[in-house]
This record gives sequence, structure tokens and C-alpha cells, in this order.
Amino acid sequence: MHEIRQEKMNRFIQEREVVTIKELHASFPEVSLMTIHRDLDVLKAGGFITKVRGGARSIRCGDELVLEIRGKKNQDCNKQNVEKAAKEKNETPTI
Repeated sequence: MHEIRQEKMNRFIQEREVVTIKELHASFPEVSLMTIHRDLDVLKAGGFITKVRGGARSIRCGDELVLEIRGKKNQDCNKQNVEKAAKEKNETPTI
């Protein structure tokens, strides 16, 4: 049941780009404020939103820099993994 609520909450945030905790509570009155905060933590961990003071913001909300940084970080990790695997096989990495 909580997965369905979290998906609805994510859609709500994505549509509005920025929402307050009060707006979320008004839209999901059947759950407590603590449950809303826990749901936001799950959505944040999934990379869908960022939490801001008093609410949440869609990652897509003019936040290209966040996506760019994440892409660069993933690229660096992938390169390190290839180099590590090549060292383990005593080969020269091909990237």
C-alpha cells in the first residue's frame, strides 16, 4: 500500500515541481506528517526528488546541474571499476 502512496506522491511532486509539507499533507490527509517525511526519504533515496526545508523539489525542476554531477560521478565510478577489473586480470583497460 505504501508503494502506491509513494508513487502518487512522486507524481504530485513531479507535476508541481516544488511542494510544501503542508500541501502534501492536504493531498494525503490519511497519513501522518512523519509518514510523509518517511515517504519523502524513500523518494529521495530513489533519486526522484530532493528534500528542501519545509518540502520537496523534483529533480527535474531546473536542476540540470544535479543530473550533470550525478552523471559525472557515475562516469568516474564506471572508469574506476573498469580499471580495477583490468588490474585484476593484469590487462590494459579499454575505455
